[in-house]
Amino acid sequence: MTKRKRGINGNYEFTIIPTVIKWPASLNKPTLKQLQEAVGGLFQIMPDCYVTKPNIQVIINEEALLHGRAQNLQALEYCSYPIFGNVLILTGKQRLT
Repeated sequence: MTKRKRGINGNYEFTIIPTVIKWPASLNKPTLKQLQEAVGGLFQIMPDCYVTKPNIQVIINEEALLHGRAQNLQALEYCSYPIFGNVLILTGKQRLT
């Protein structure tokens, strides 16, 4: 999703609004390519000590801040640590080992 606003110079600037993606329970574990596409780049698994809900795994883009991604406020529902960029949520058997 993008948000459009008029910048200082009169041109429109676009801001990408990060989202939380829940991997469908009907699908198998995501592949490396699917993980990277979901978060928009290299991914990292959030340590369980930051995850606030049981039996989920939070996958984030490890370089989101370096690429200027916005903070993902929706992710605060799942994680007690500030996250930038898209987030992928895995549950049950889909969790990575």
